[in-house]
Amino acid sequence: MSLVLAASLLLKALAIPLLAKIAWVDFSTQKIANRDVLLLLCLGLGSLQLLSVQAGSWWDMGMSAIAGLVLFIALFPFWVLRKVGAGDVKLMAVTPFLVGG
Repeated sequence: MSLVLAASLLLKALAIPLLAKIAWVDFSTQKIANRDVLLLLCLGLGSLQLLSVQAGSWWDMGMSAIAGLVLFIALFPFWVLRKVGAGDVKLMAVTPFLVGG
């Protein structure tokens, strides 16, 4: 296993405890902090960037960005109608960056 792949997996592994923290705080306070979502985005982007450098293609990162945009656009009306919270919409928009690649 190359060092780049190991670093990418480490970044994804670091997202797991952060997701657990977000779930706990969201369950108890109904709030998702912007800094937590931004940190998840940075972990996901970092992991995808490392994978893209190793593969020599930016396809996965582009597809994750498109998927995140589509999820944000699809869920935004539900936030306007107060069916979901803004934190949930932001979290779902970041998810493709974490699972992509």
